Amino acid sequence: MPLVIEHIDEIARRLNRDVLLIGPDRTHGAKPDSSWKSSAERKSLLAWLEEHHIDWEPCGWLSTPGVTYGYEGDIYLDLPYAPDDARYQQLQDFVQEQDDGSTKWPGVRVYLFSFYFCCKRLVNYKSQP
Repeated sequence: MPLVIEHIDEIARRLNRDVLLIGPDRTHGAKPDSSWKSSAERKSLLAWLEEHHIDWEPCGWLSTPGVTYGYEGDIYLDLPYAPDDARYQQLQDFVQEQDDGSTKWPGVRVYLFSFYFCCKRLVNYKSQP
């Protein structure tokens, strides 16, 4: 049975809130490193999330109408972005996220997508001819 994987912006709109994603580094137009999907680091992250009762699901990067990409190992975290929240702080400590967004795993980042950005993105696509 095929698995339906939502894009991160679709998840934000469905939940009506900001969302977190952990995945390959795409900053400055970097091509995602496909090794993340099957890496020991990703497996340890998933085990840690399970151990700390943080729900997650596979997700796609930002949706692009008319374009389909294969699954690159991105993970939506069902955890609000709240720097004062103890669970968020635990995650931050585990991935050792730095101010620049880098983590203890080279080529892996934690992304925050605002609900506003995700909605604006949809409006921009719908308004294009």
